[in-house]
Amino acid sequence: MALAFGFCFCLSAMLALFLTPRIREWALAKGLVDHPGGRKAHKSPTPFLGGVVLYLTFLVVLVTPFFLWKGLFLQGRGYLVGIIIGSSLIFLLGLYDDLKGASPFLKIGVQIIAGLVLVNFGLAVTVLTSPFRHPLYLGWWGIPFTILWVVFITNALNLIDGLDGLAAGVSAIAALVLFVVGLMREGPLTAFLCAGLAGGSLGFLRYNFPPARIFMGDTGSMLLGFLLASISLIRPLKTVAAVALFVPIVALGVPIVESFTTIIRRFWRRRSPLAPDRGHIHHILLDLGFTPKVTLITLYFISGLFGLVCIGFVTANPRLMVILFFALILASLVGVFGLHGLNNGRKNDNA
Repeated sequence: MALAFGFCFCLSAMLALFLTPRIREWALAKGLVDHPGGRKAHKSPTPFLGGVVLYLTFLVVLVTPFFLWKGLFLQGRGYLVGIIIGSSLIFLLGLYDDLKGASPFLKIGVQIIAGLVLVNFGLAVTVLTSPFRHPLYLGWWGIPFTILWVVFITNALNLIDGLDGLAAGVSAIAALVLFVVGLMREGPLTAFLCAGLAGGSLGFLRYNFPPARIFMGDTGSMLLGFLLASISLIRPLKTVAAVALFVPIVALGVPIVESFTTIIRRFWRRRSPLAPDRGHIHHILLDLGFTPKVTLITLYFISGLFGLVCIGFVTANPRLMVILFFALILASLVGVFGLHGLNNGRKNDNA
């Protein structure tokens, strides 16, 4: 089993390392580049079709169990088919958005359809459990709850994709954390897919680390978010004897905190929550004088802290970990809004 996990990780990493420079050269030849300016941090035109690499890499990972581990394929065949169909829809949506531009309503609509695909293949939240109370059975309410979860996480990863290497690195950390949890909870399919997702993300990060030579675009960021949301719905992760989905929520702490602060900030300023701005955590750190690499490492470190709490949640006292998680969330929110205040004060002083 350990050999299969290692093979999956290495295969996806090598595929990403092989495909990324070739997709980059093709995009440059076709003029498919993102030009600098506005809220963008890069200084020169950069290819943006890295999401194609991530899709092709993970597609290979999804079909590998059929050849490498048939027992695992038979056990999770429905889940794998649902993830393949759903991720393909998200990939096509992201590709269209990168090339032509998609409206927020089209994005949400396709994401809902992809969520319904997962539900149709058995990937749905049916019960919420907690270390503090008895299980809450959702019944048909599990369908909208699952779709809301998929849409939220898909867009959470898309929101943080504003700095070279951030979405790929955070996704790799979250996938590695869920891989460990999958091993602890005897979830071979979860561990297998997370090993592949981590390997592909790290392989792509080789070319996406600042200064990036290629961007993943919405194709890649939405795809990574959707895959993490989908994998978190596979049993036994969703049946851990704690708050349902608590483990992936902790593992994805950075994009989730970023999403909440973005929504609050835009509502406070009476702007649409879908309207772009330069108020994201990484933008503030850059404006305060942090270099892109220092900003990236800082956010990796915070993501790693959430990951440690996530693993501790599975191995230690769940109630204590829930309290620690909310303390970490509160500290993160206070820190983010504190940075906003510091940055605004600095801008006023300069004015």
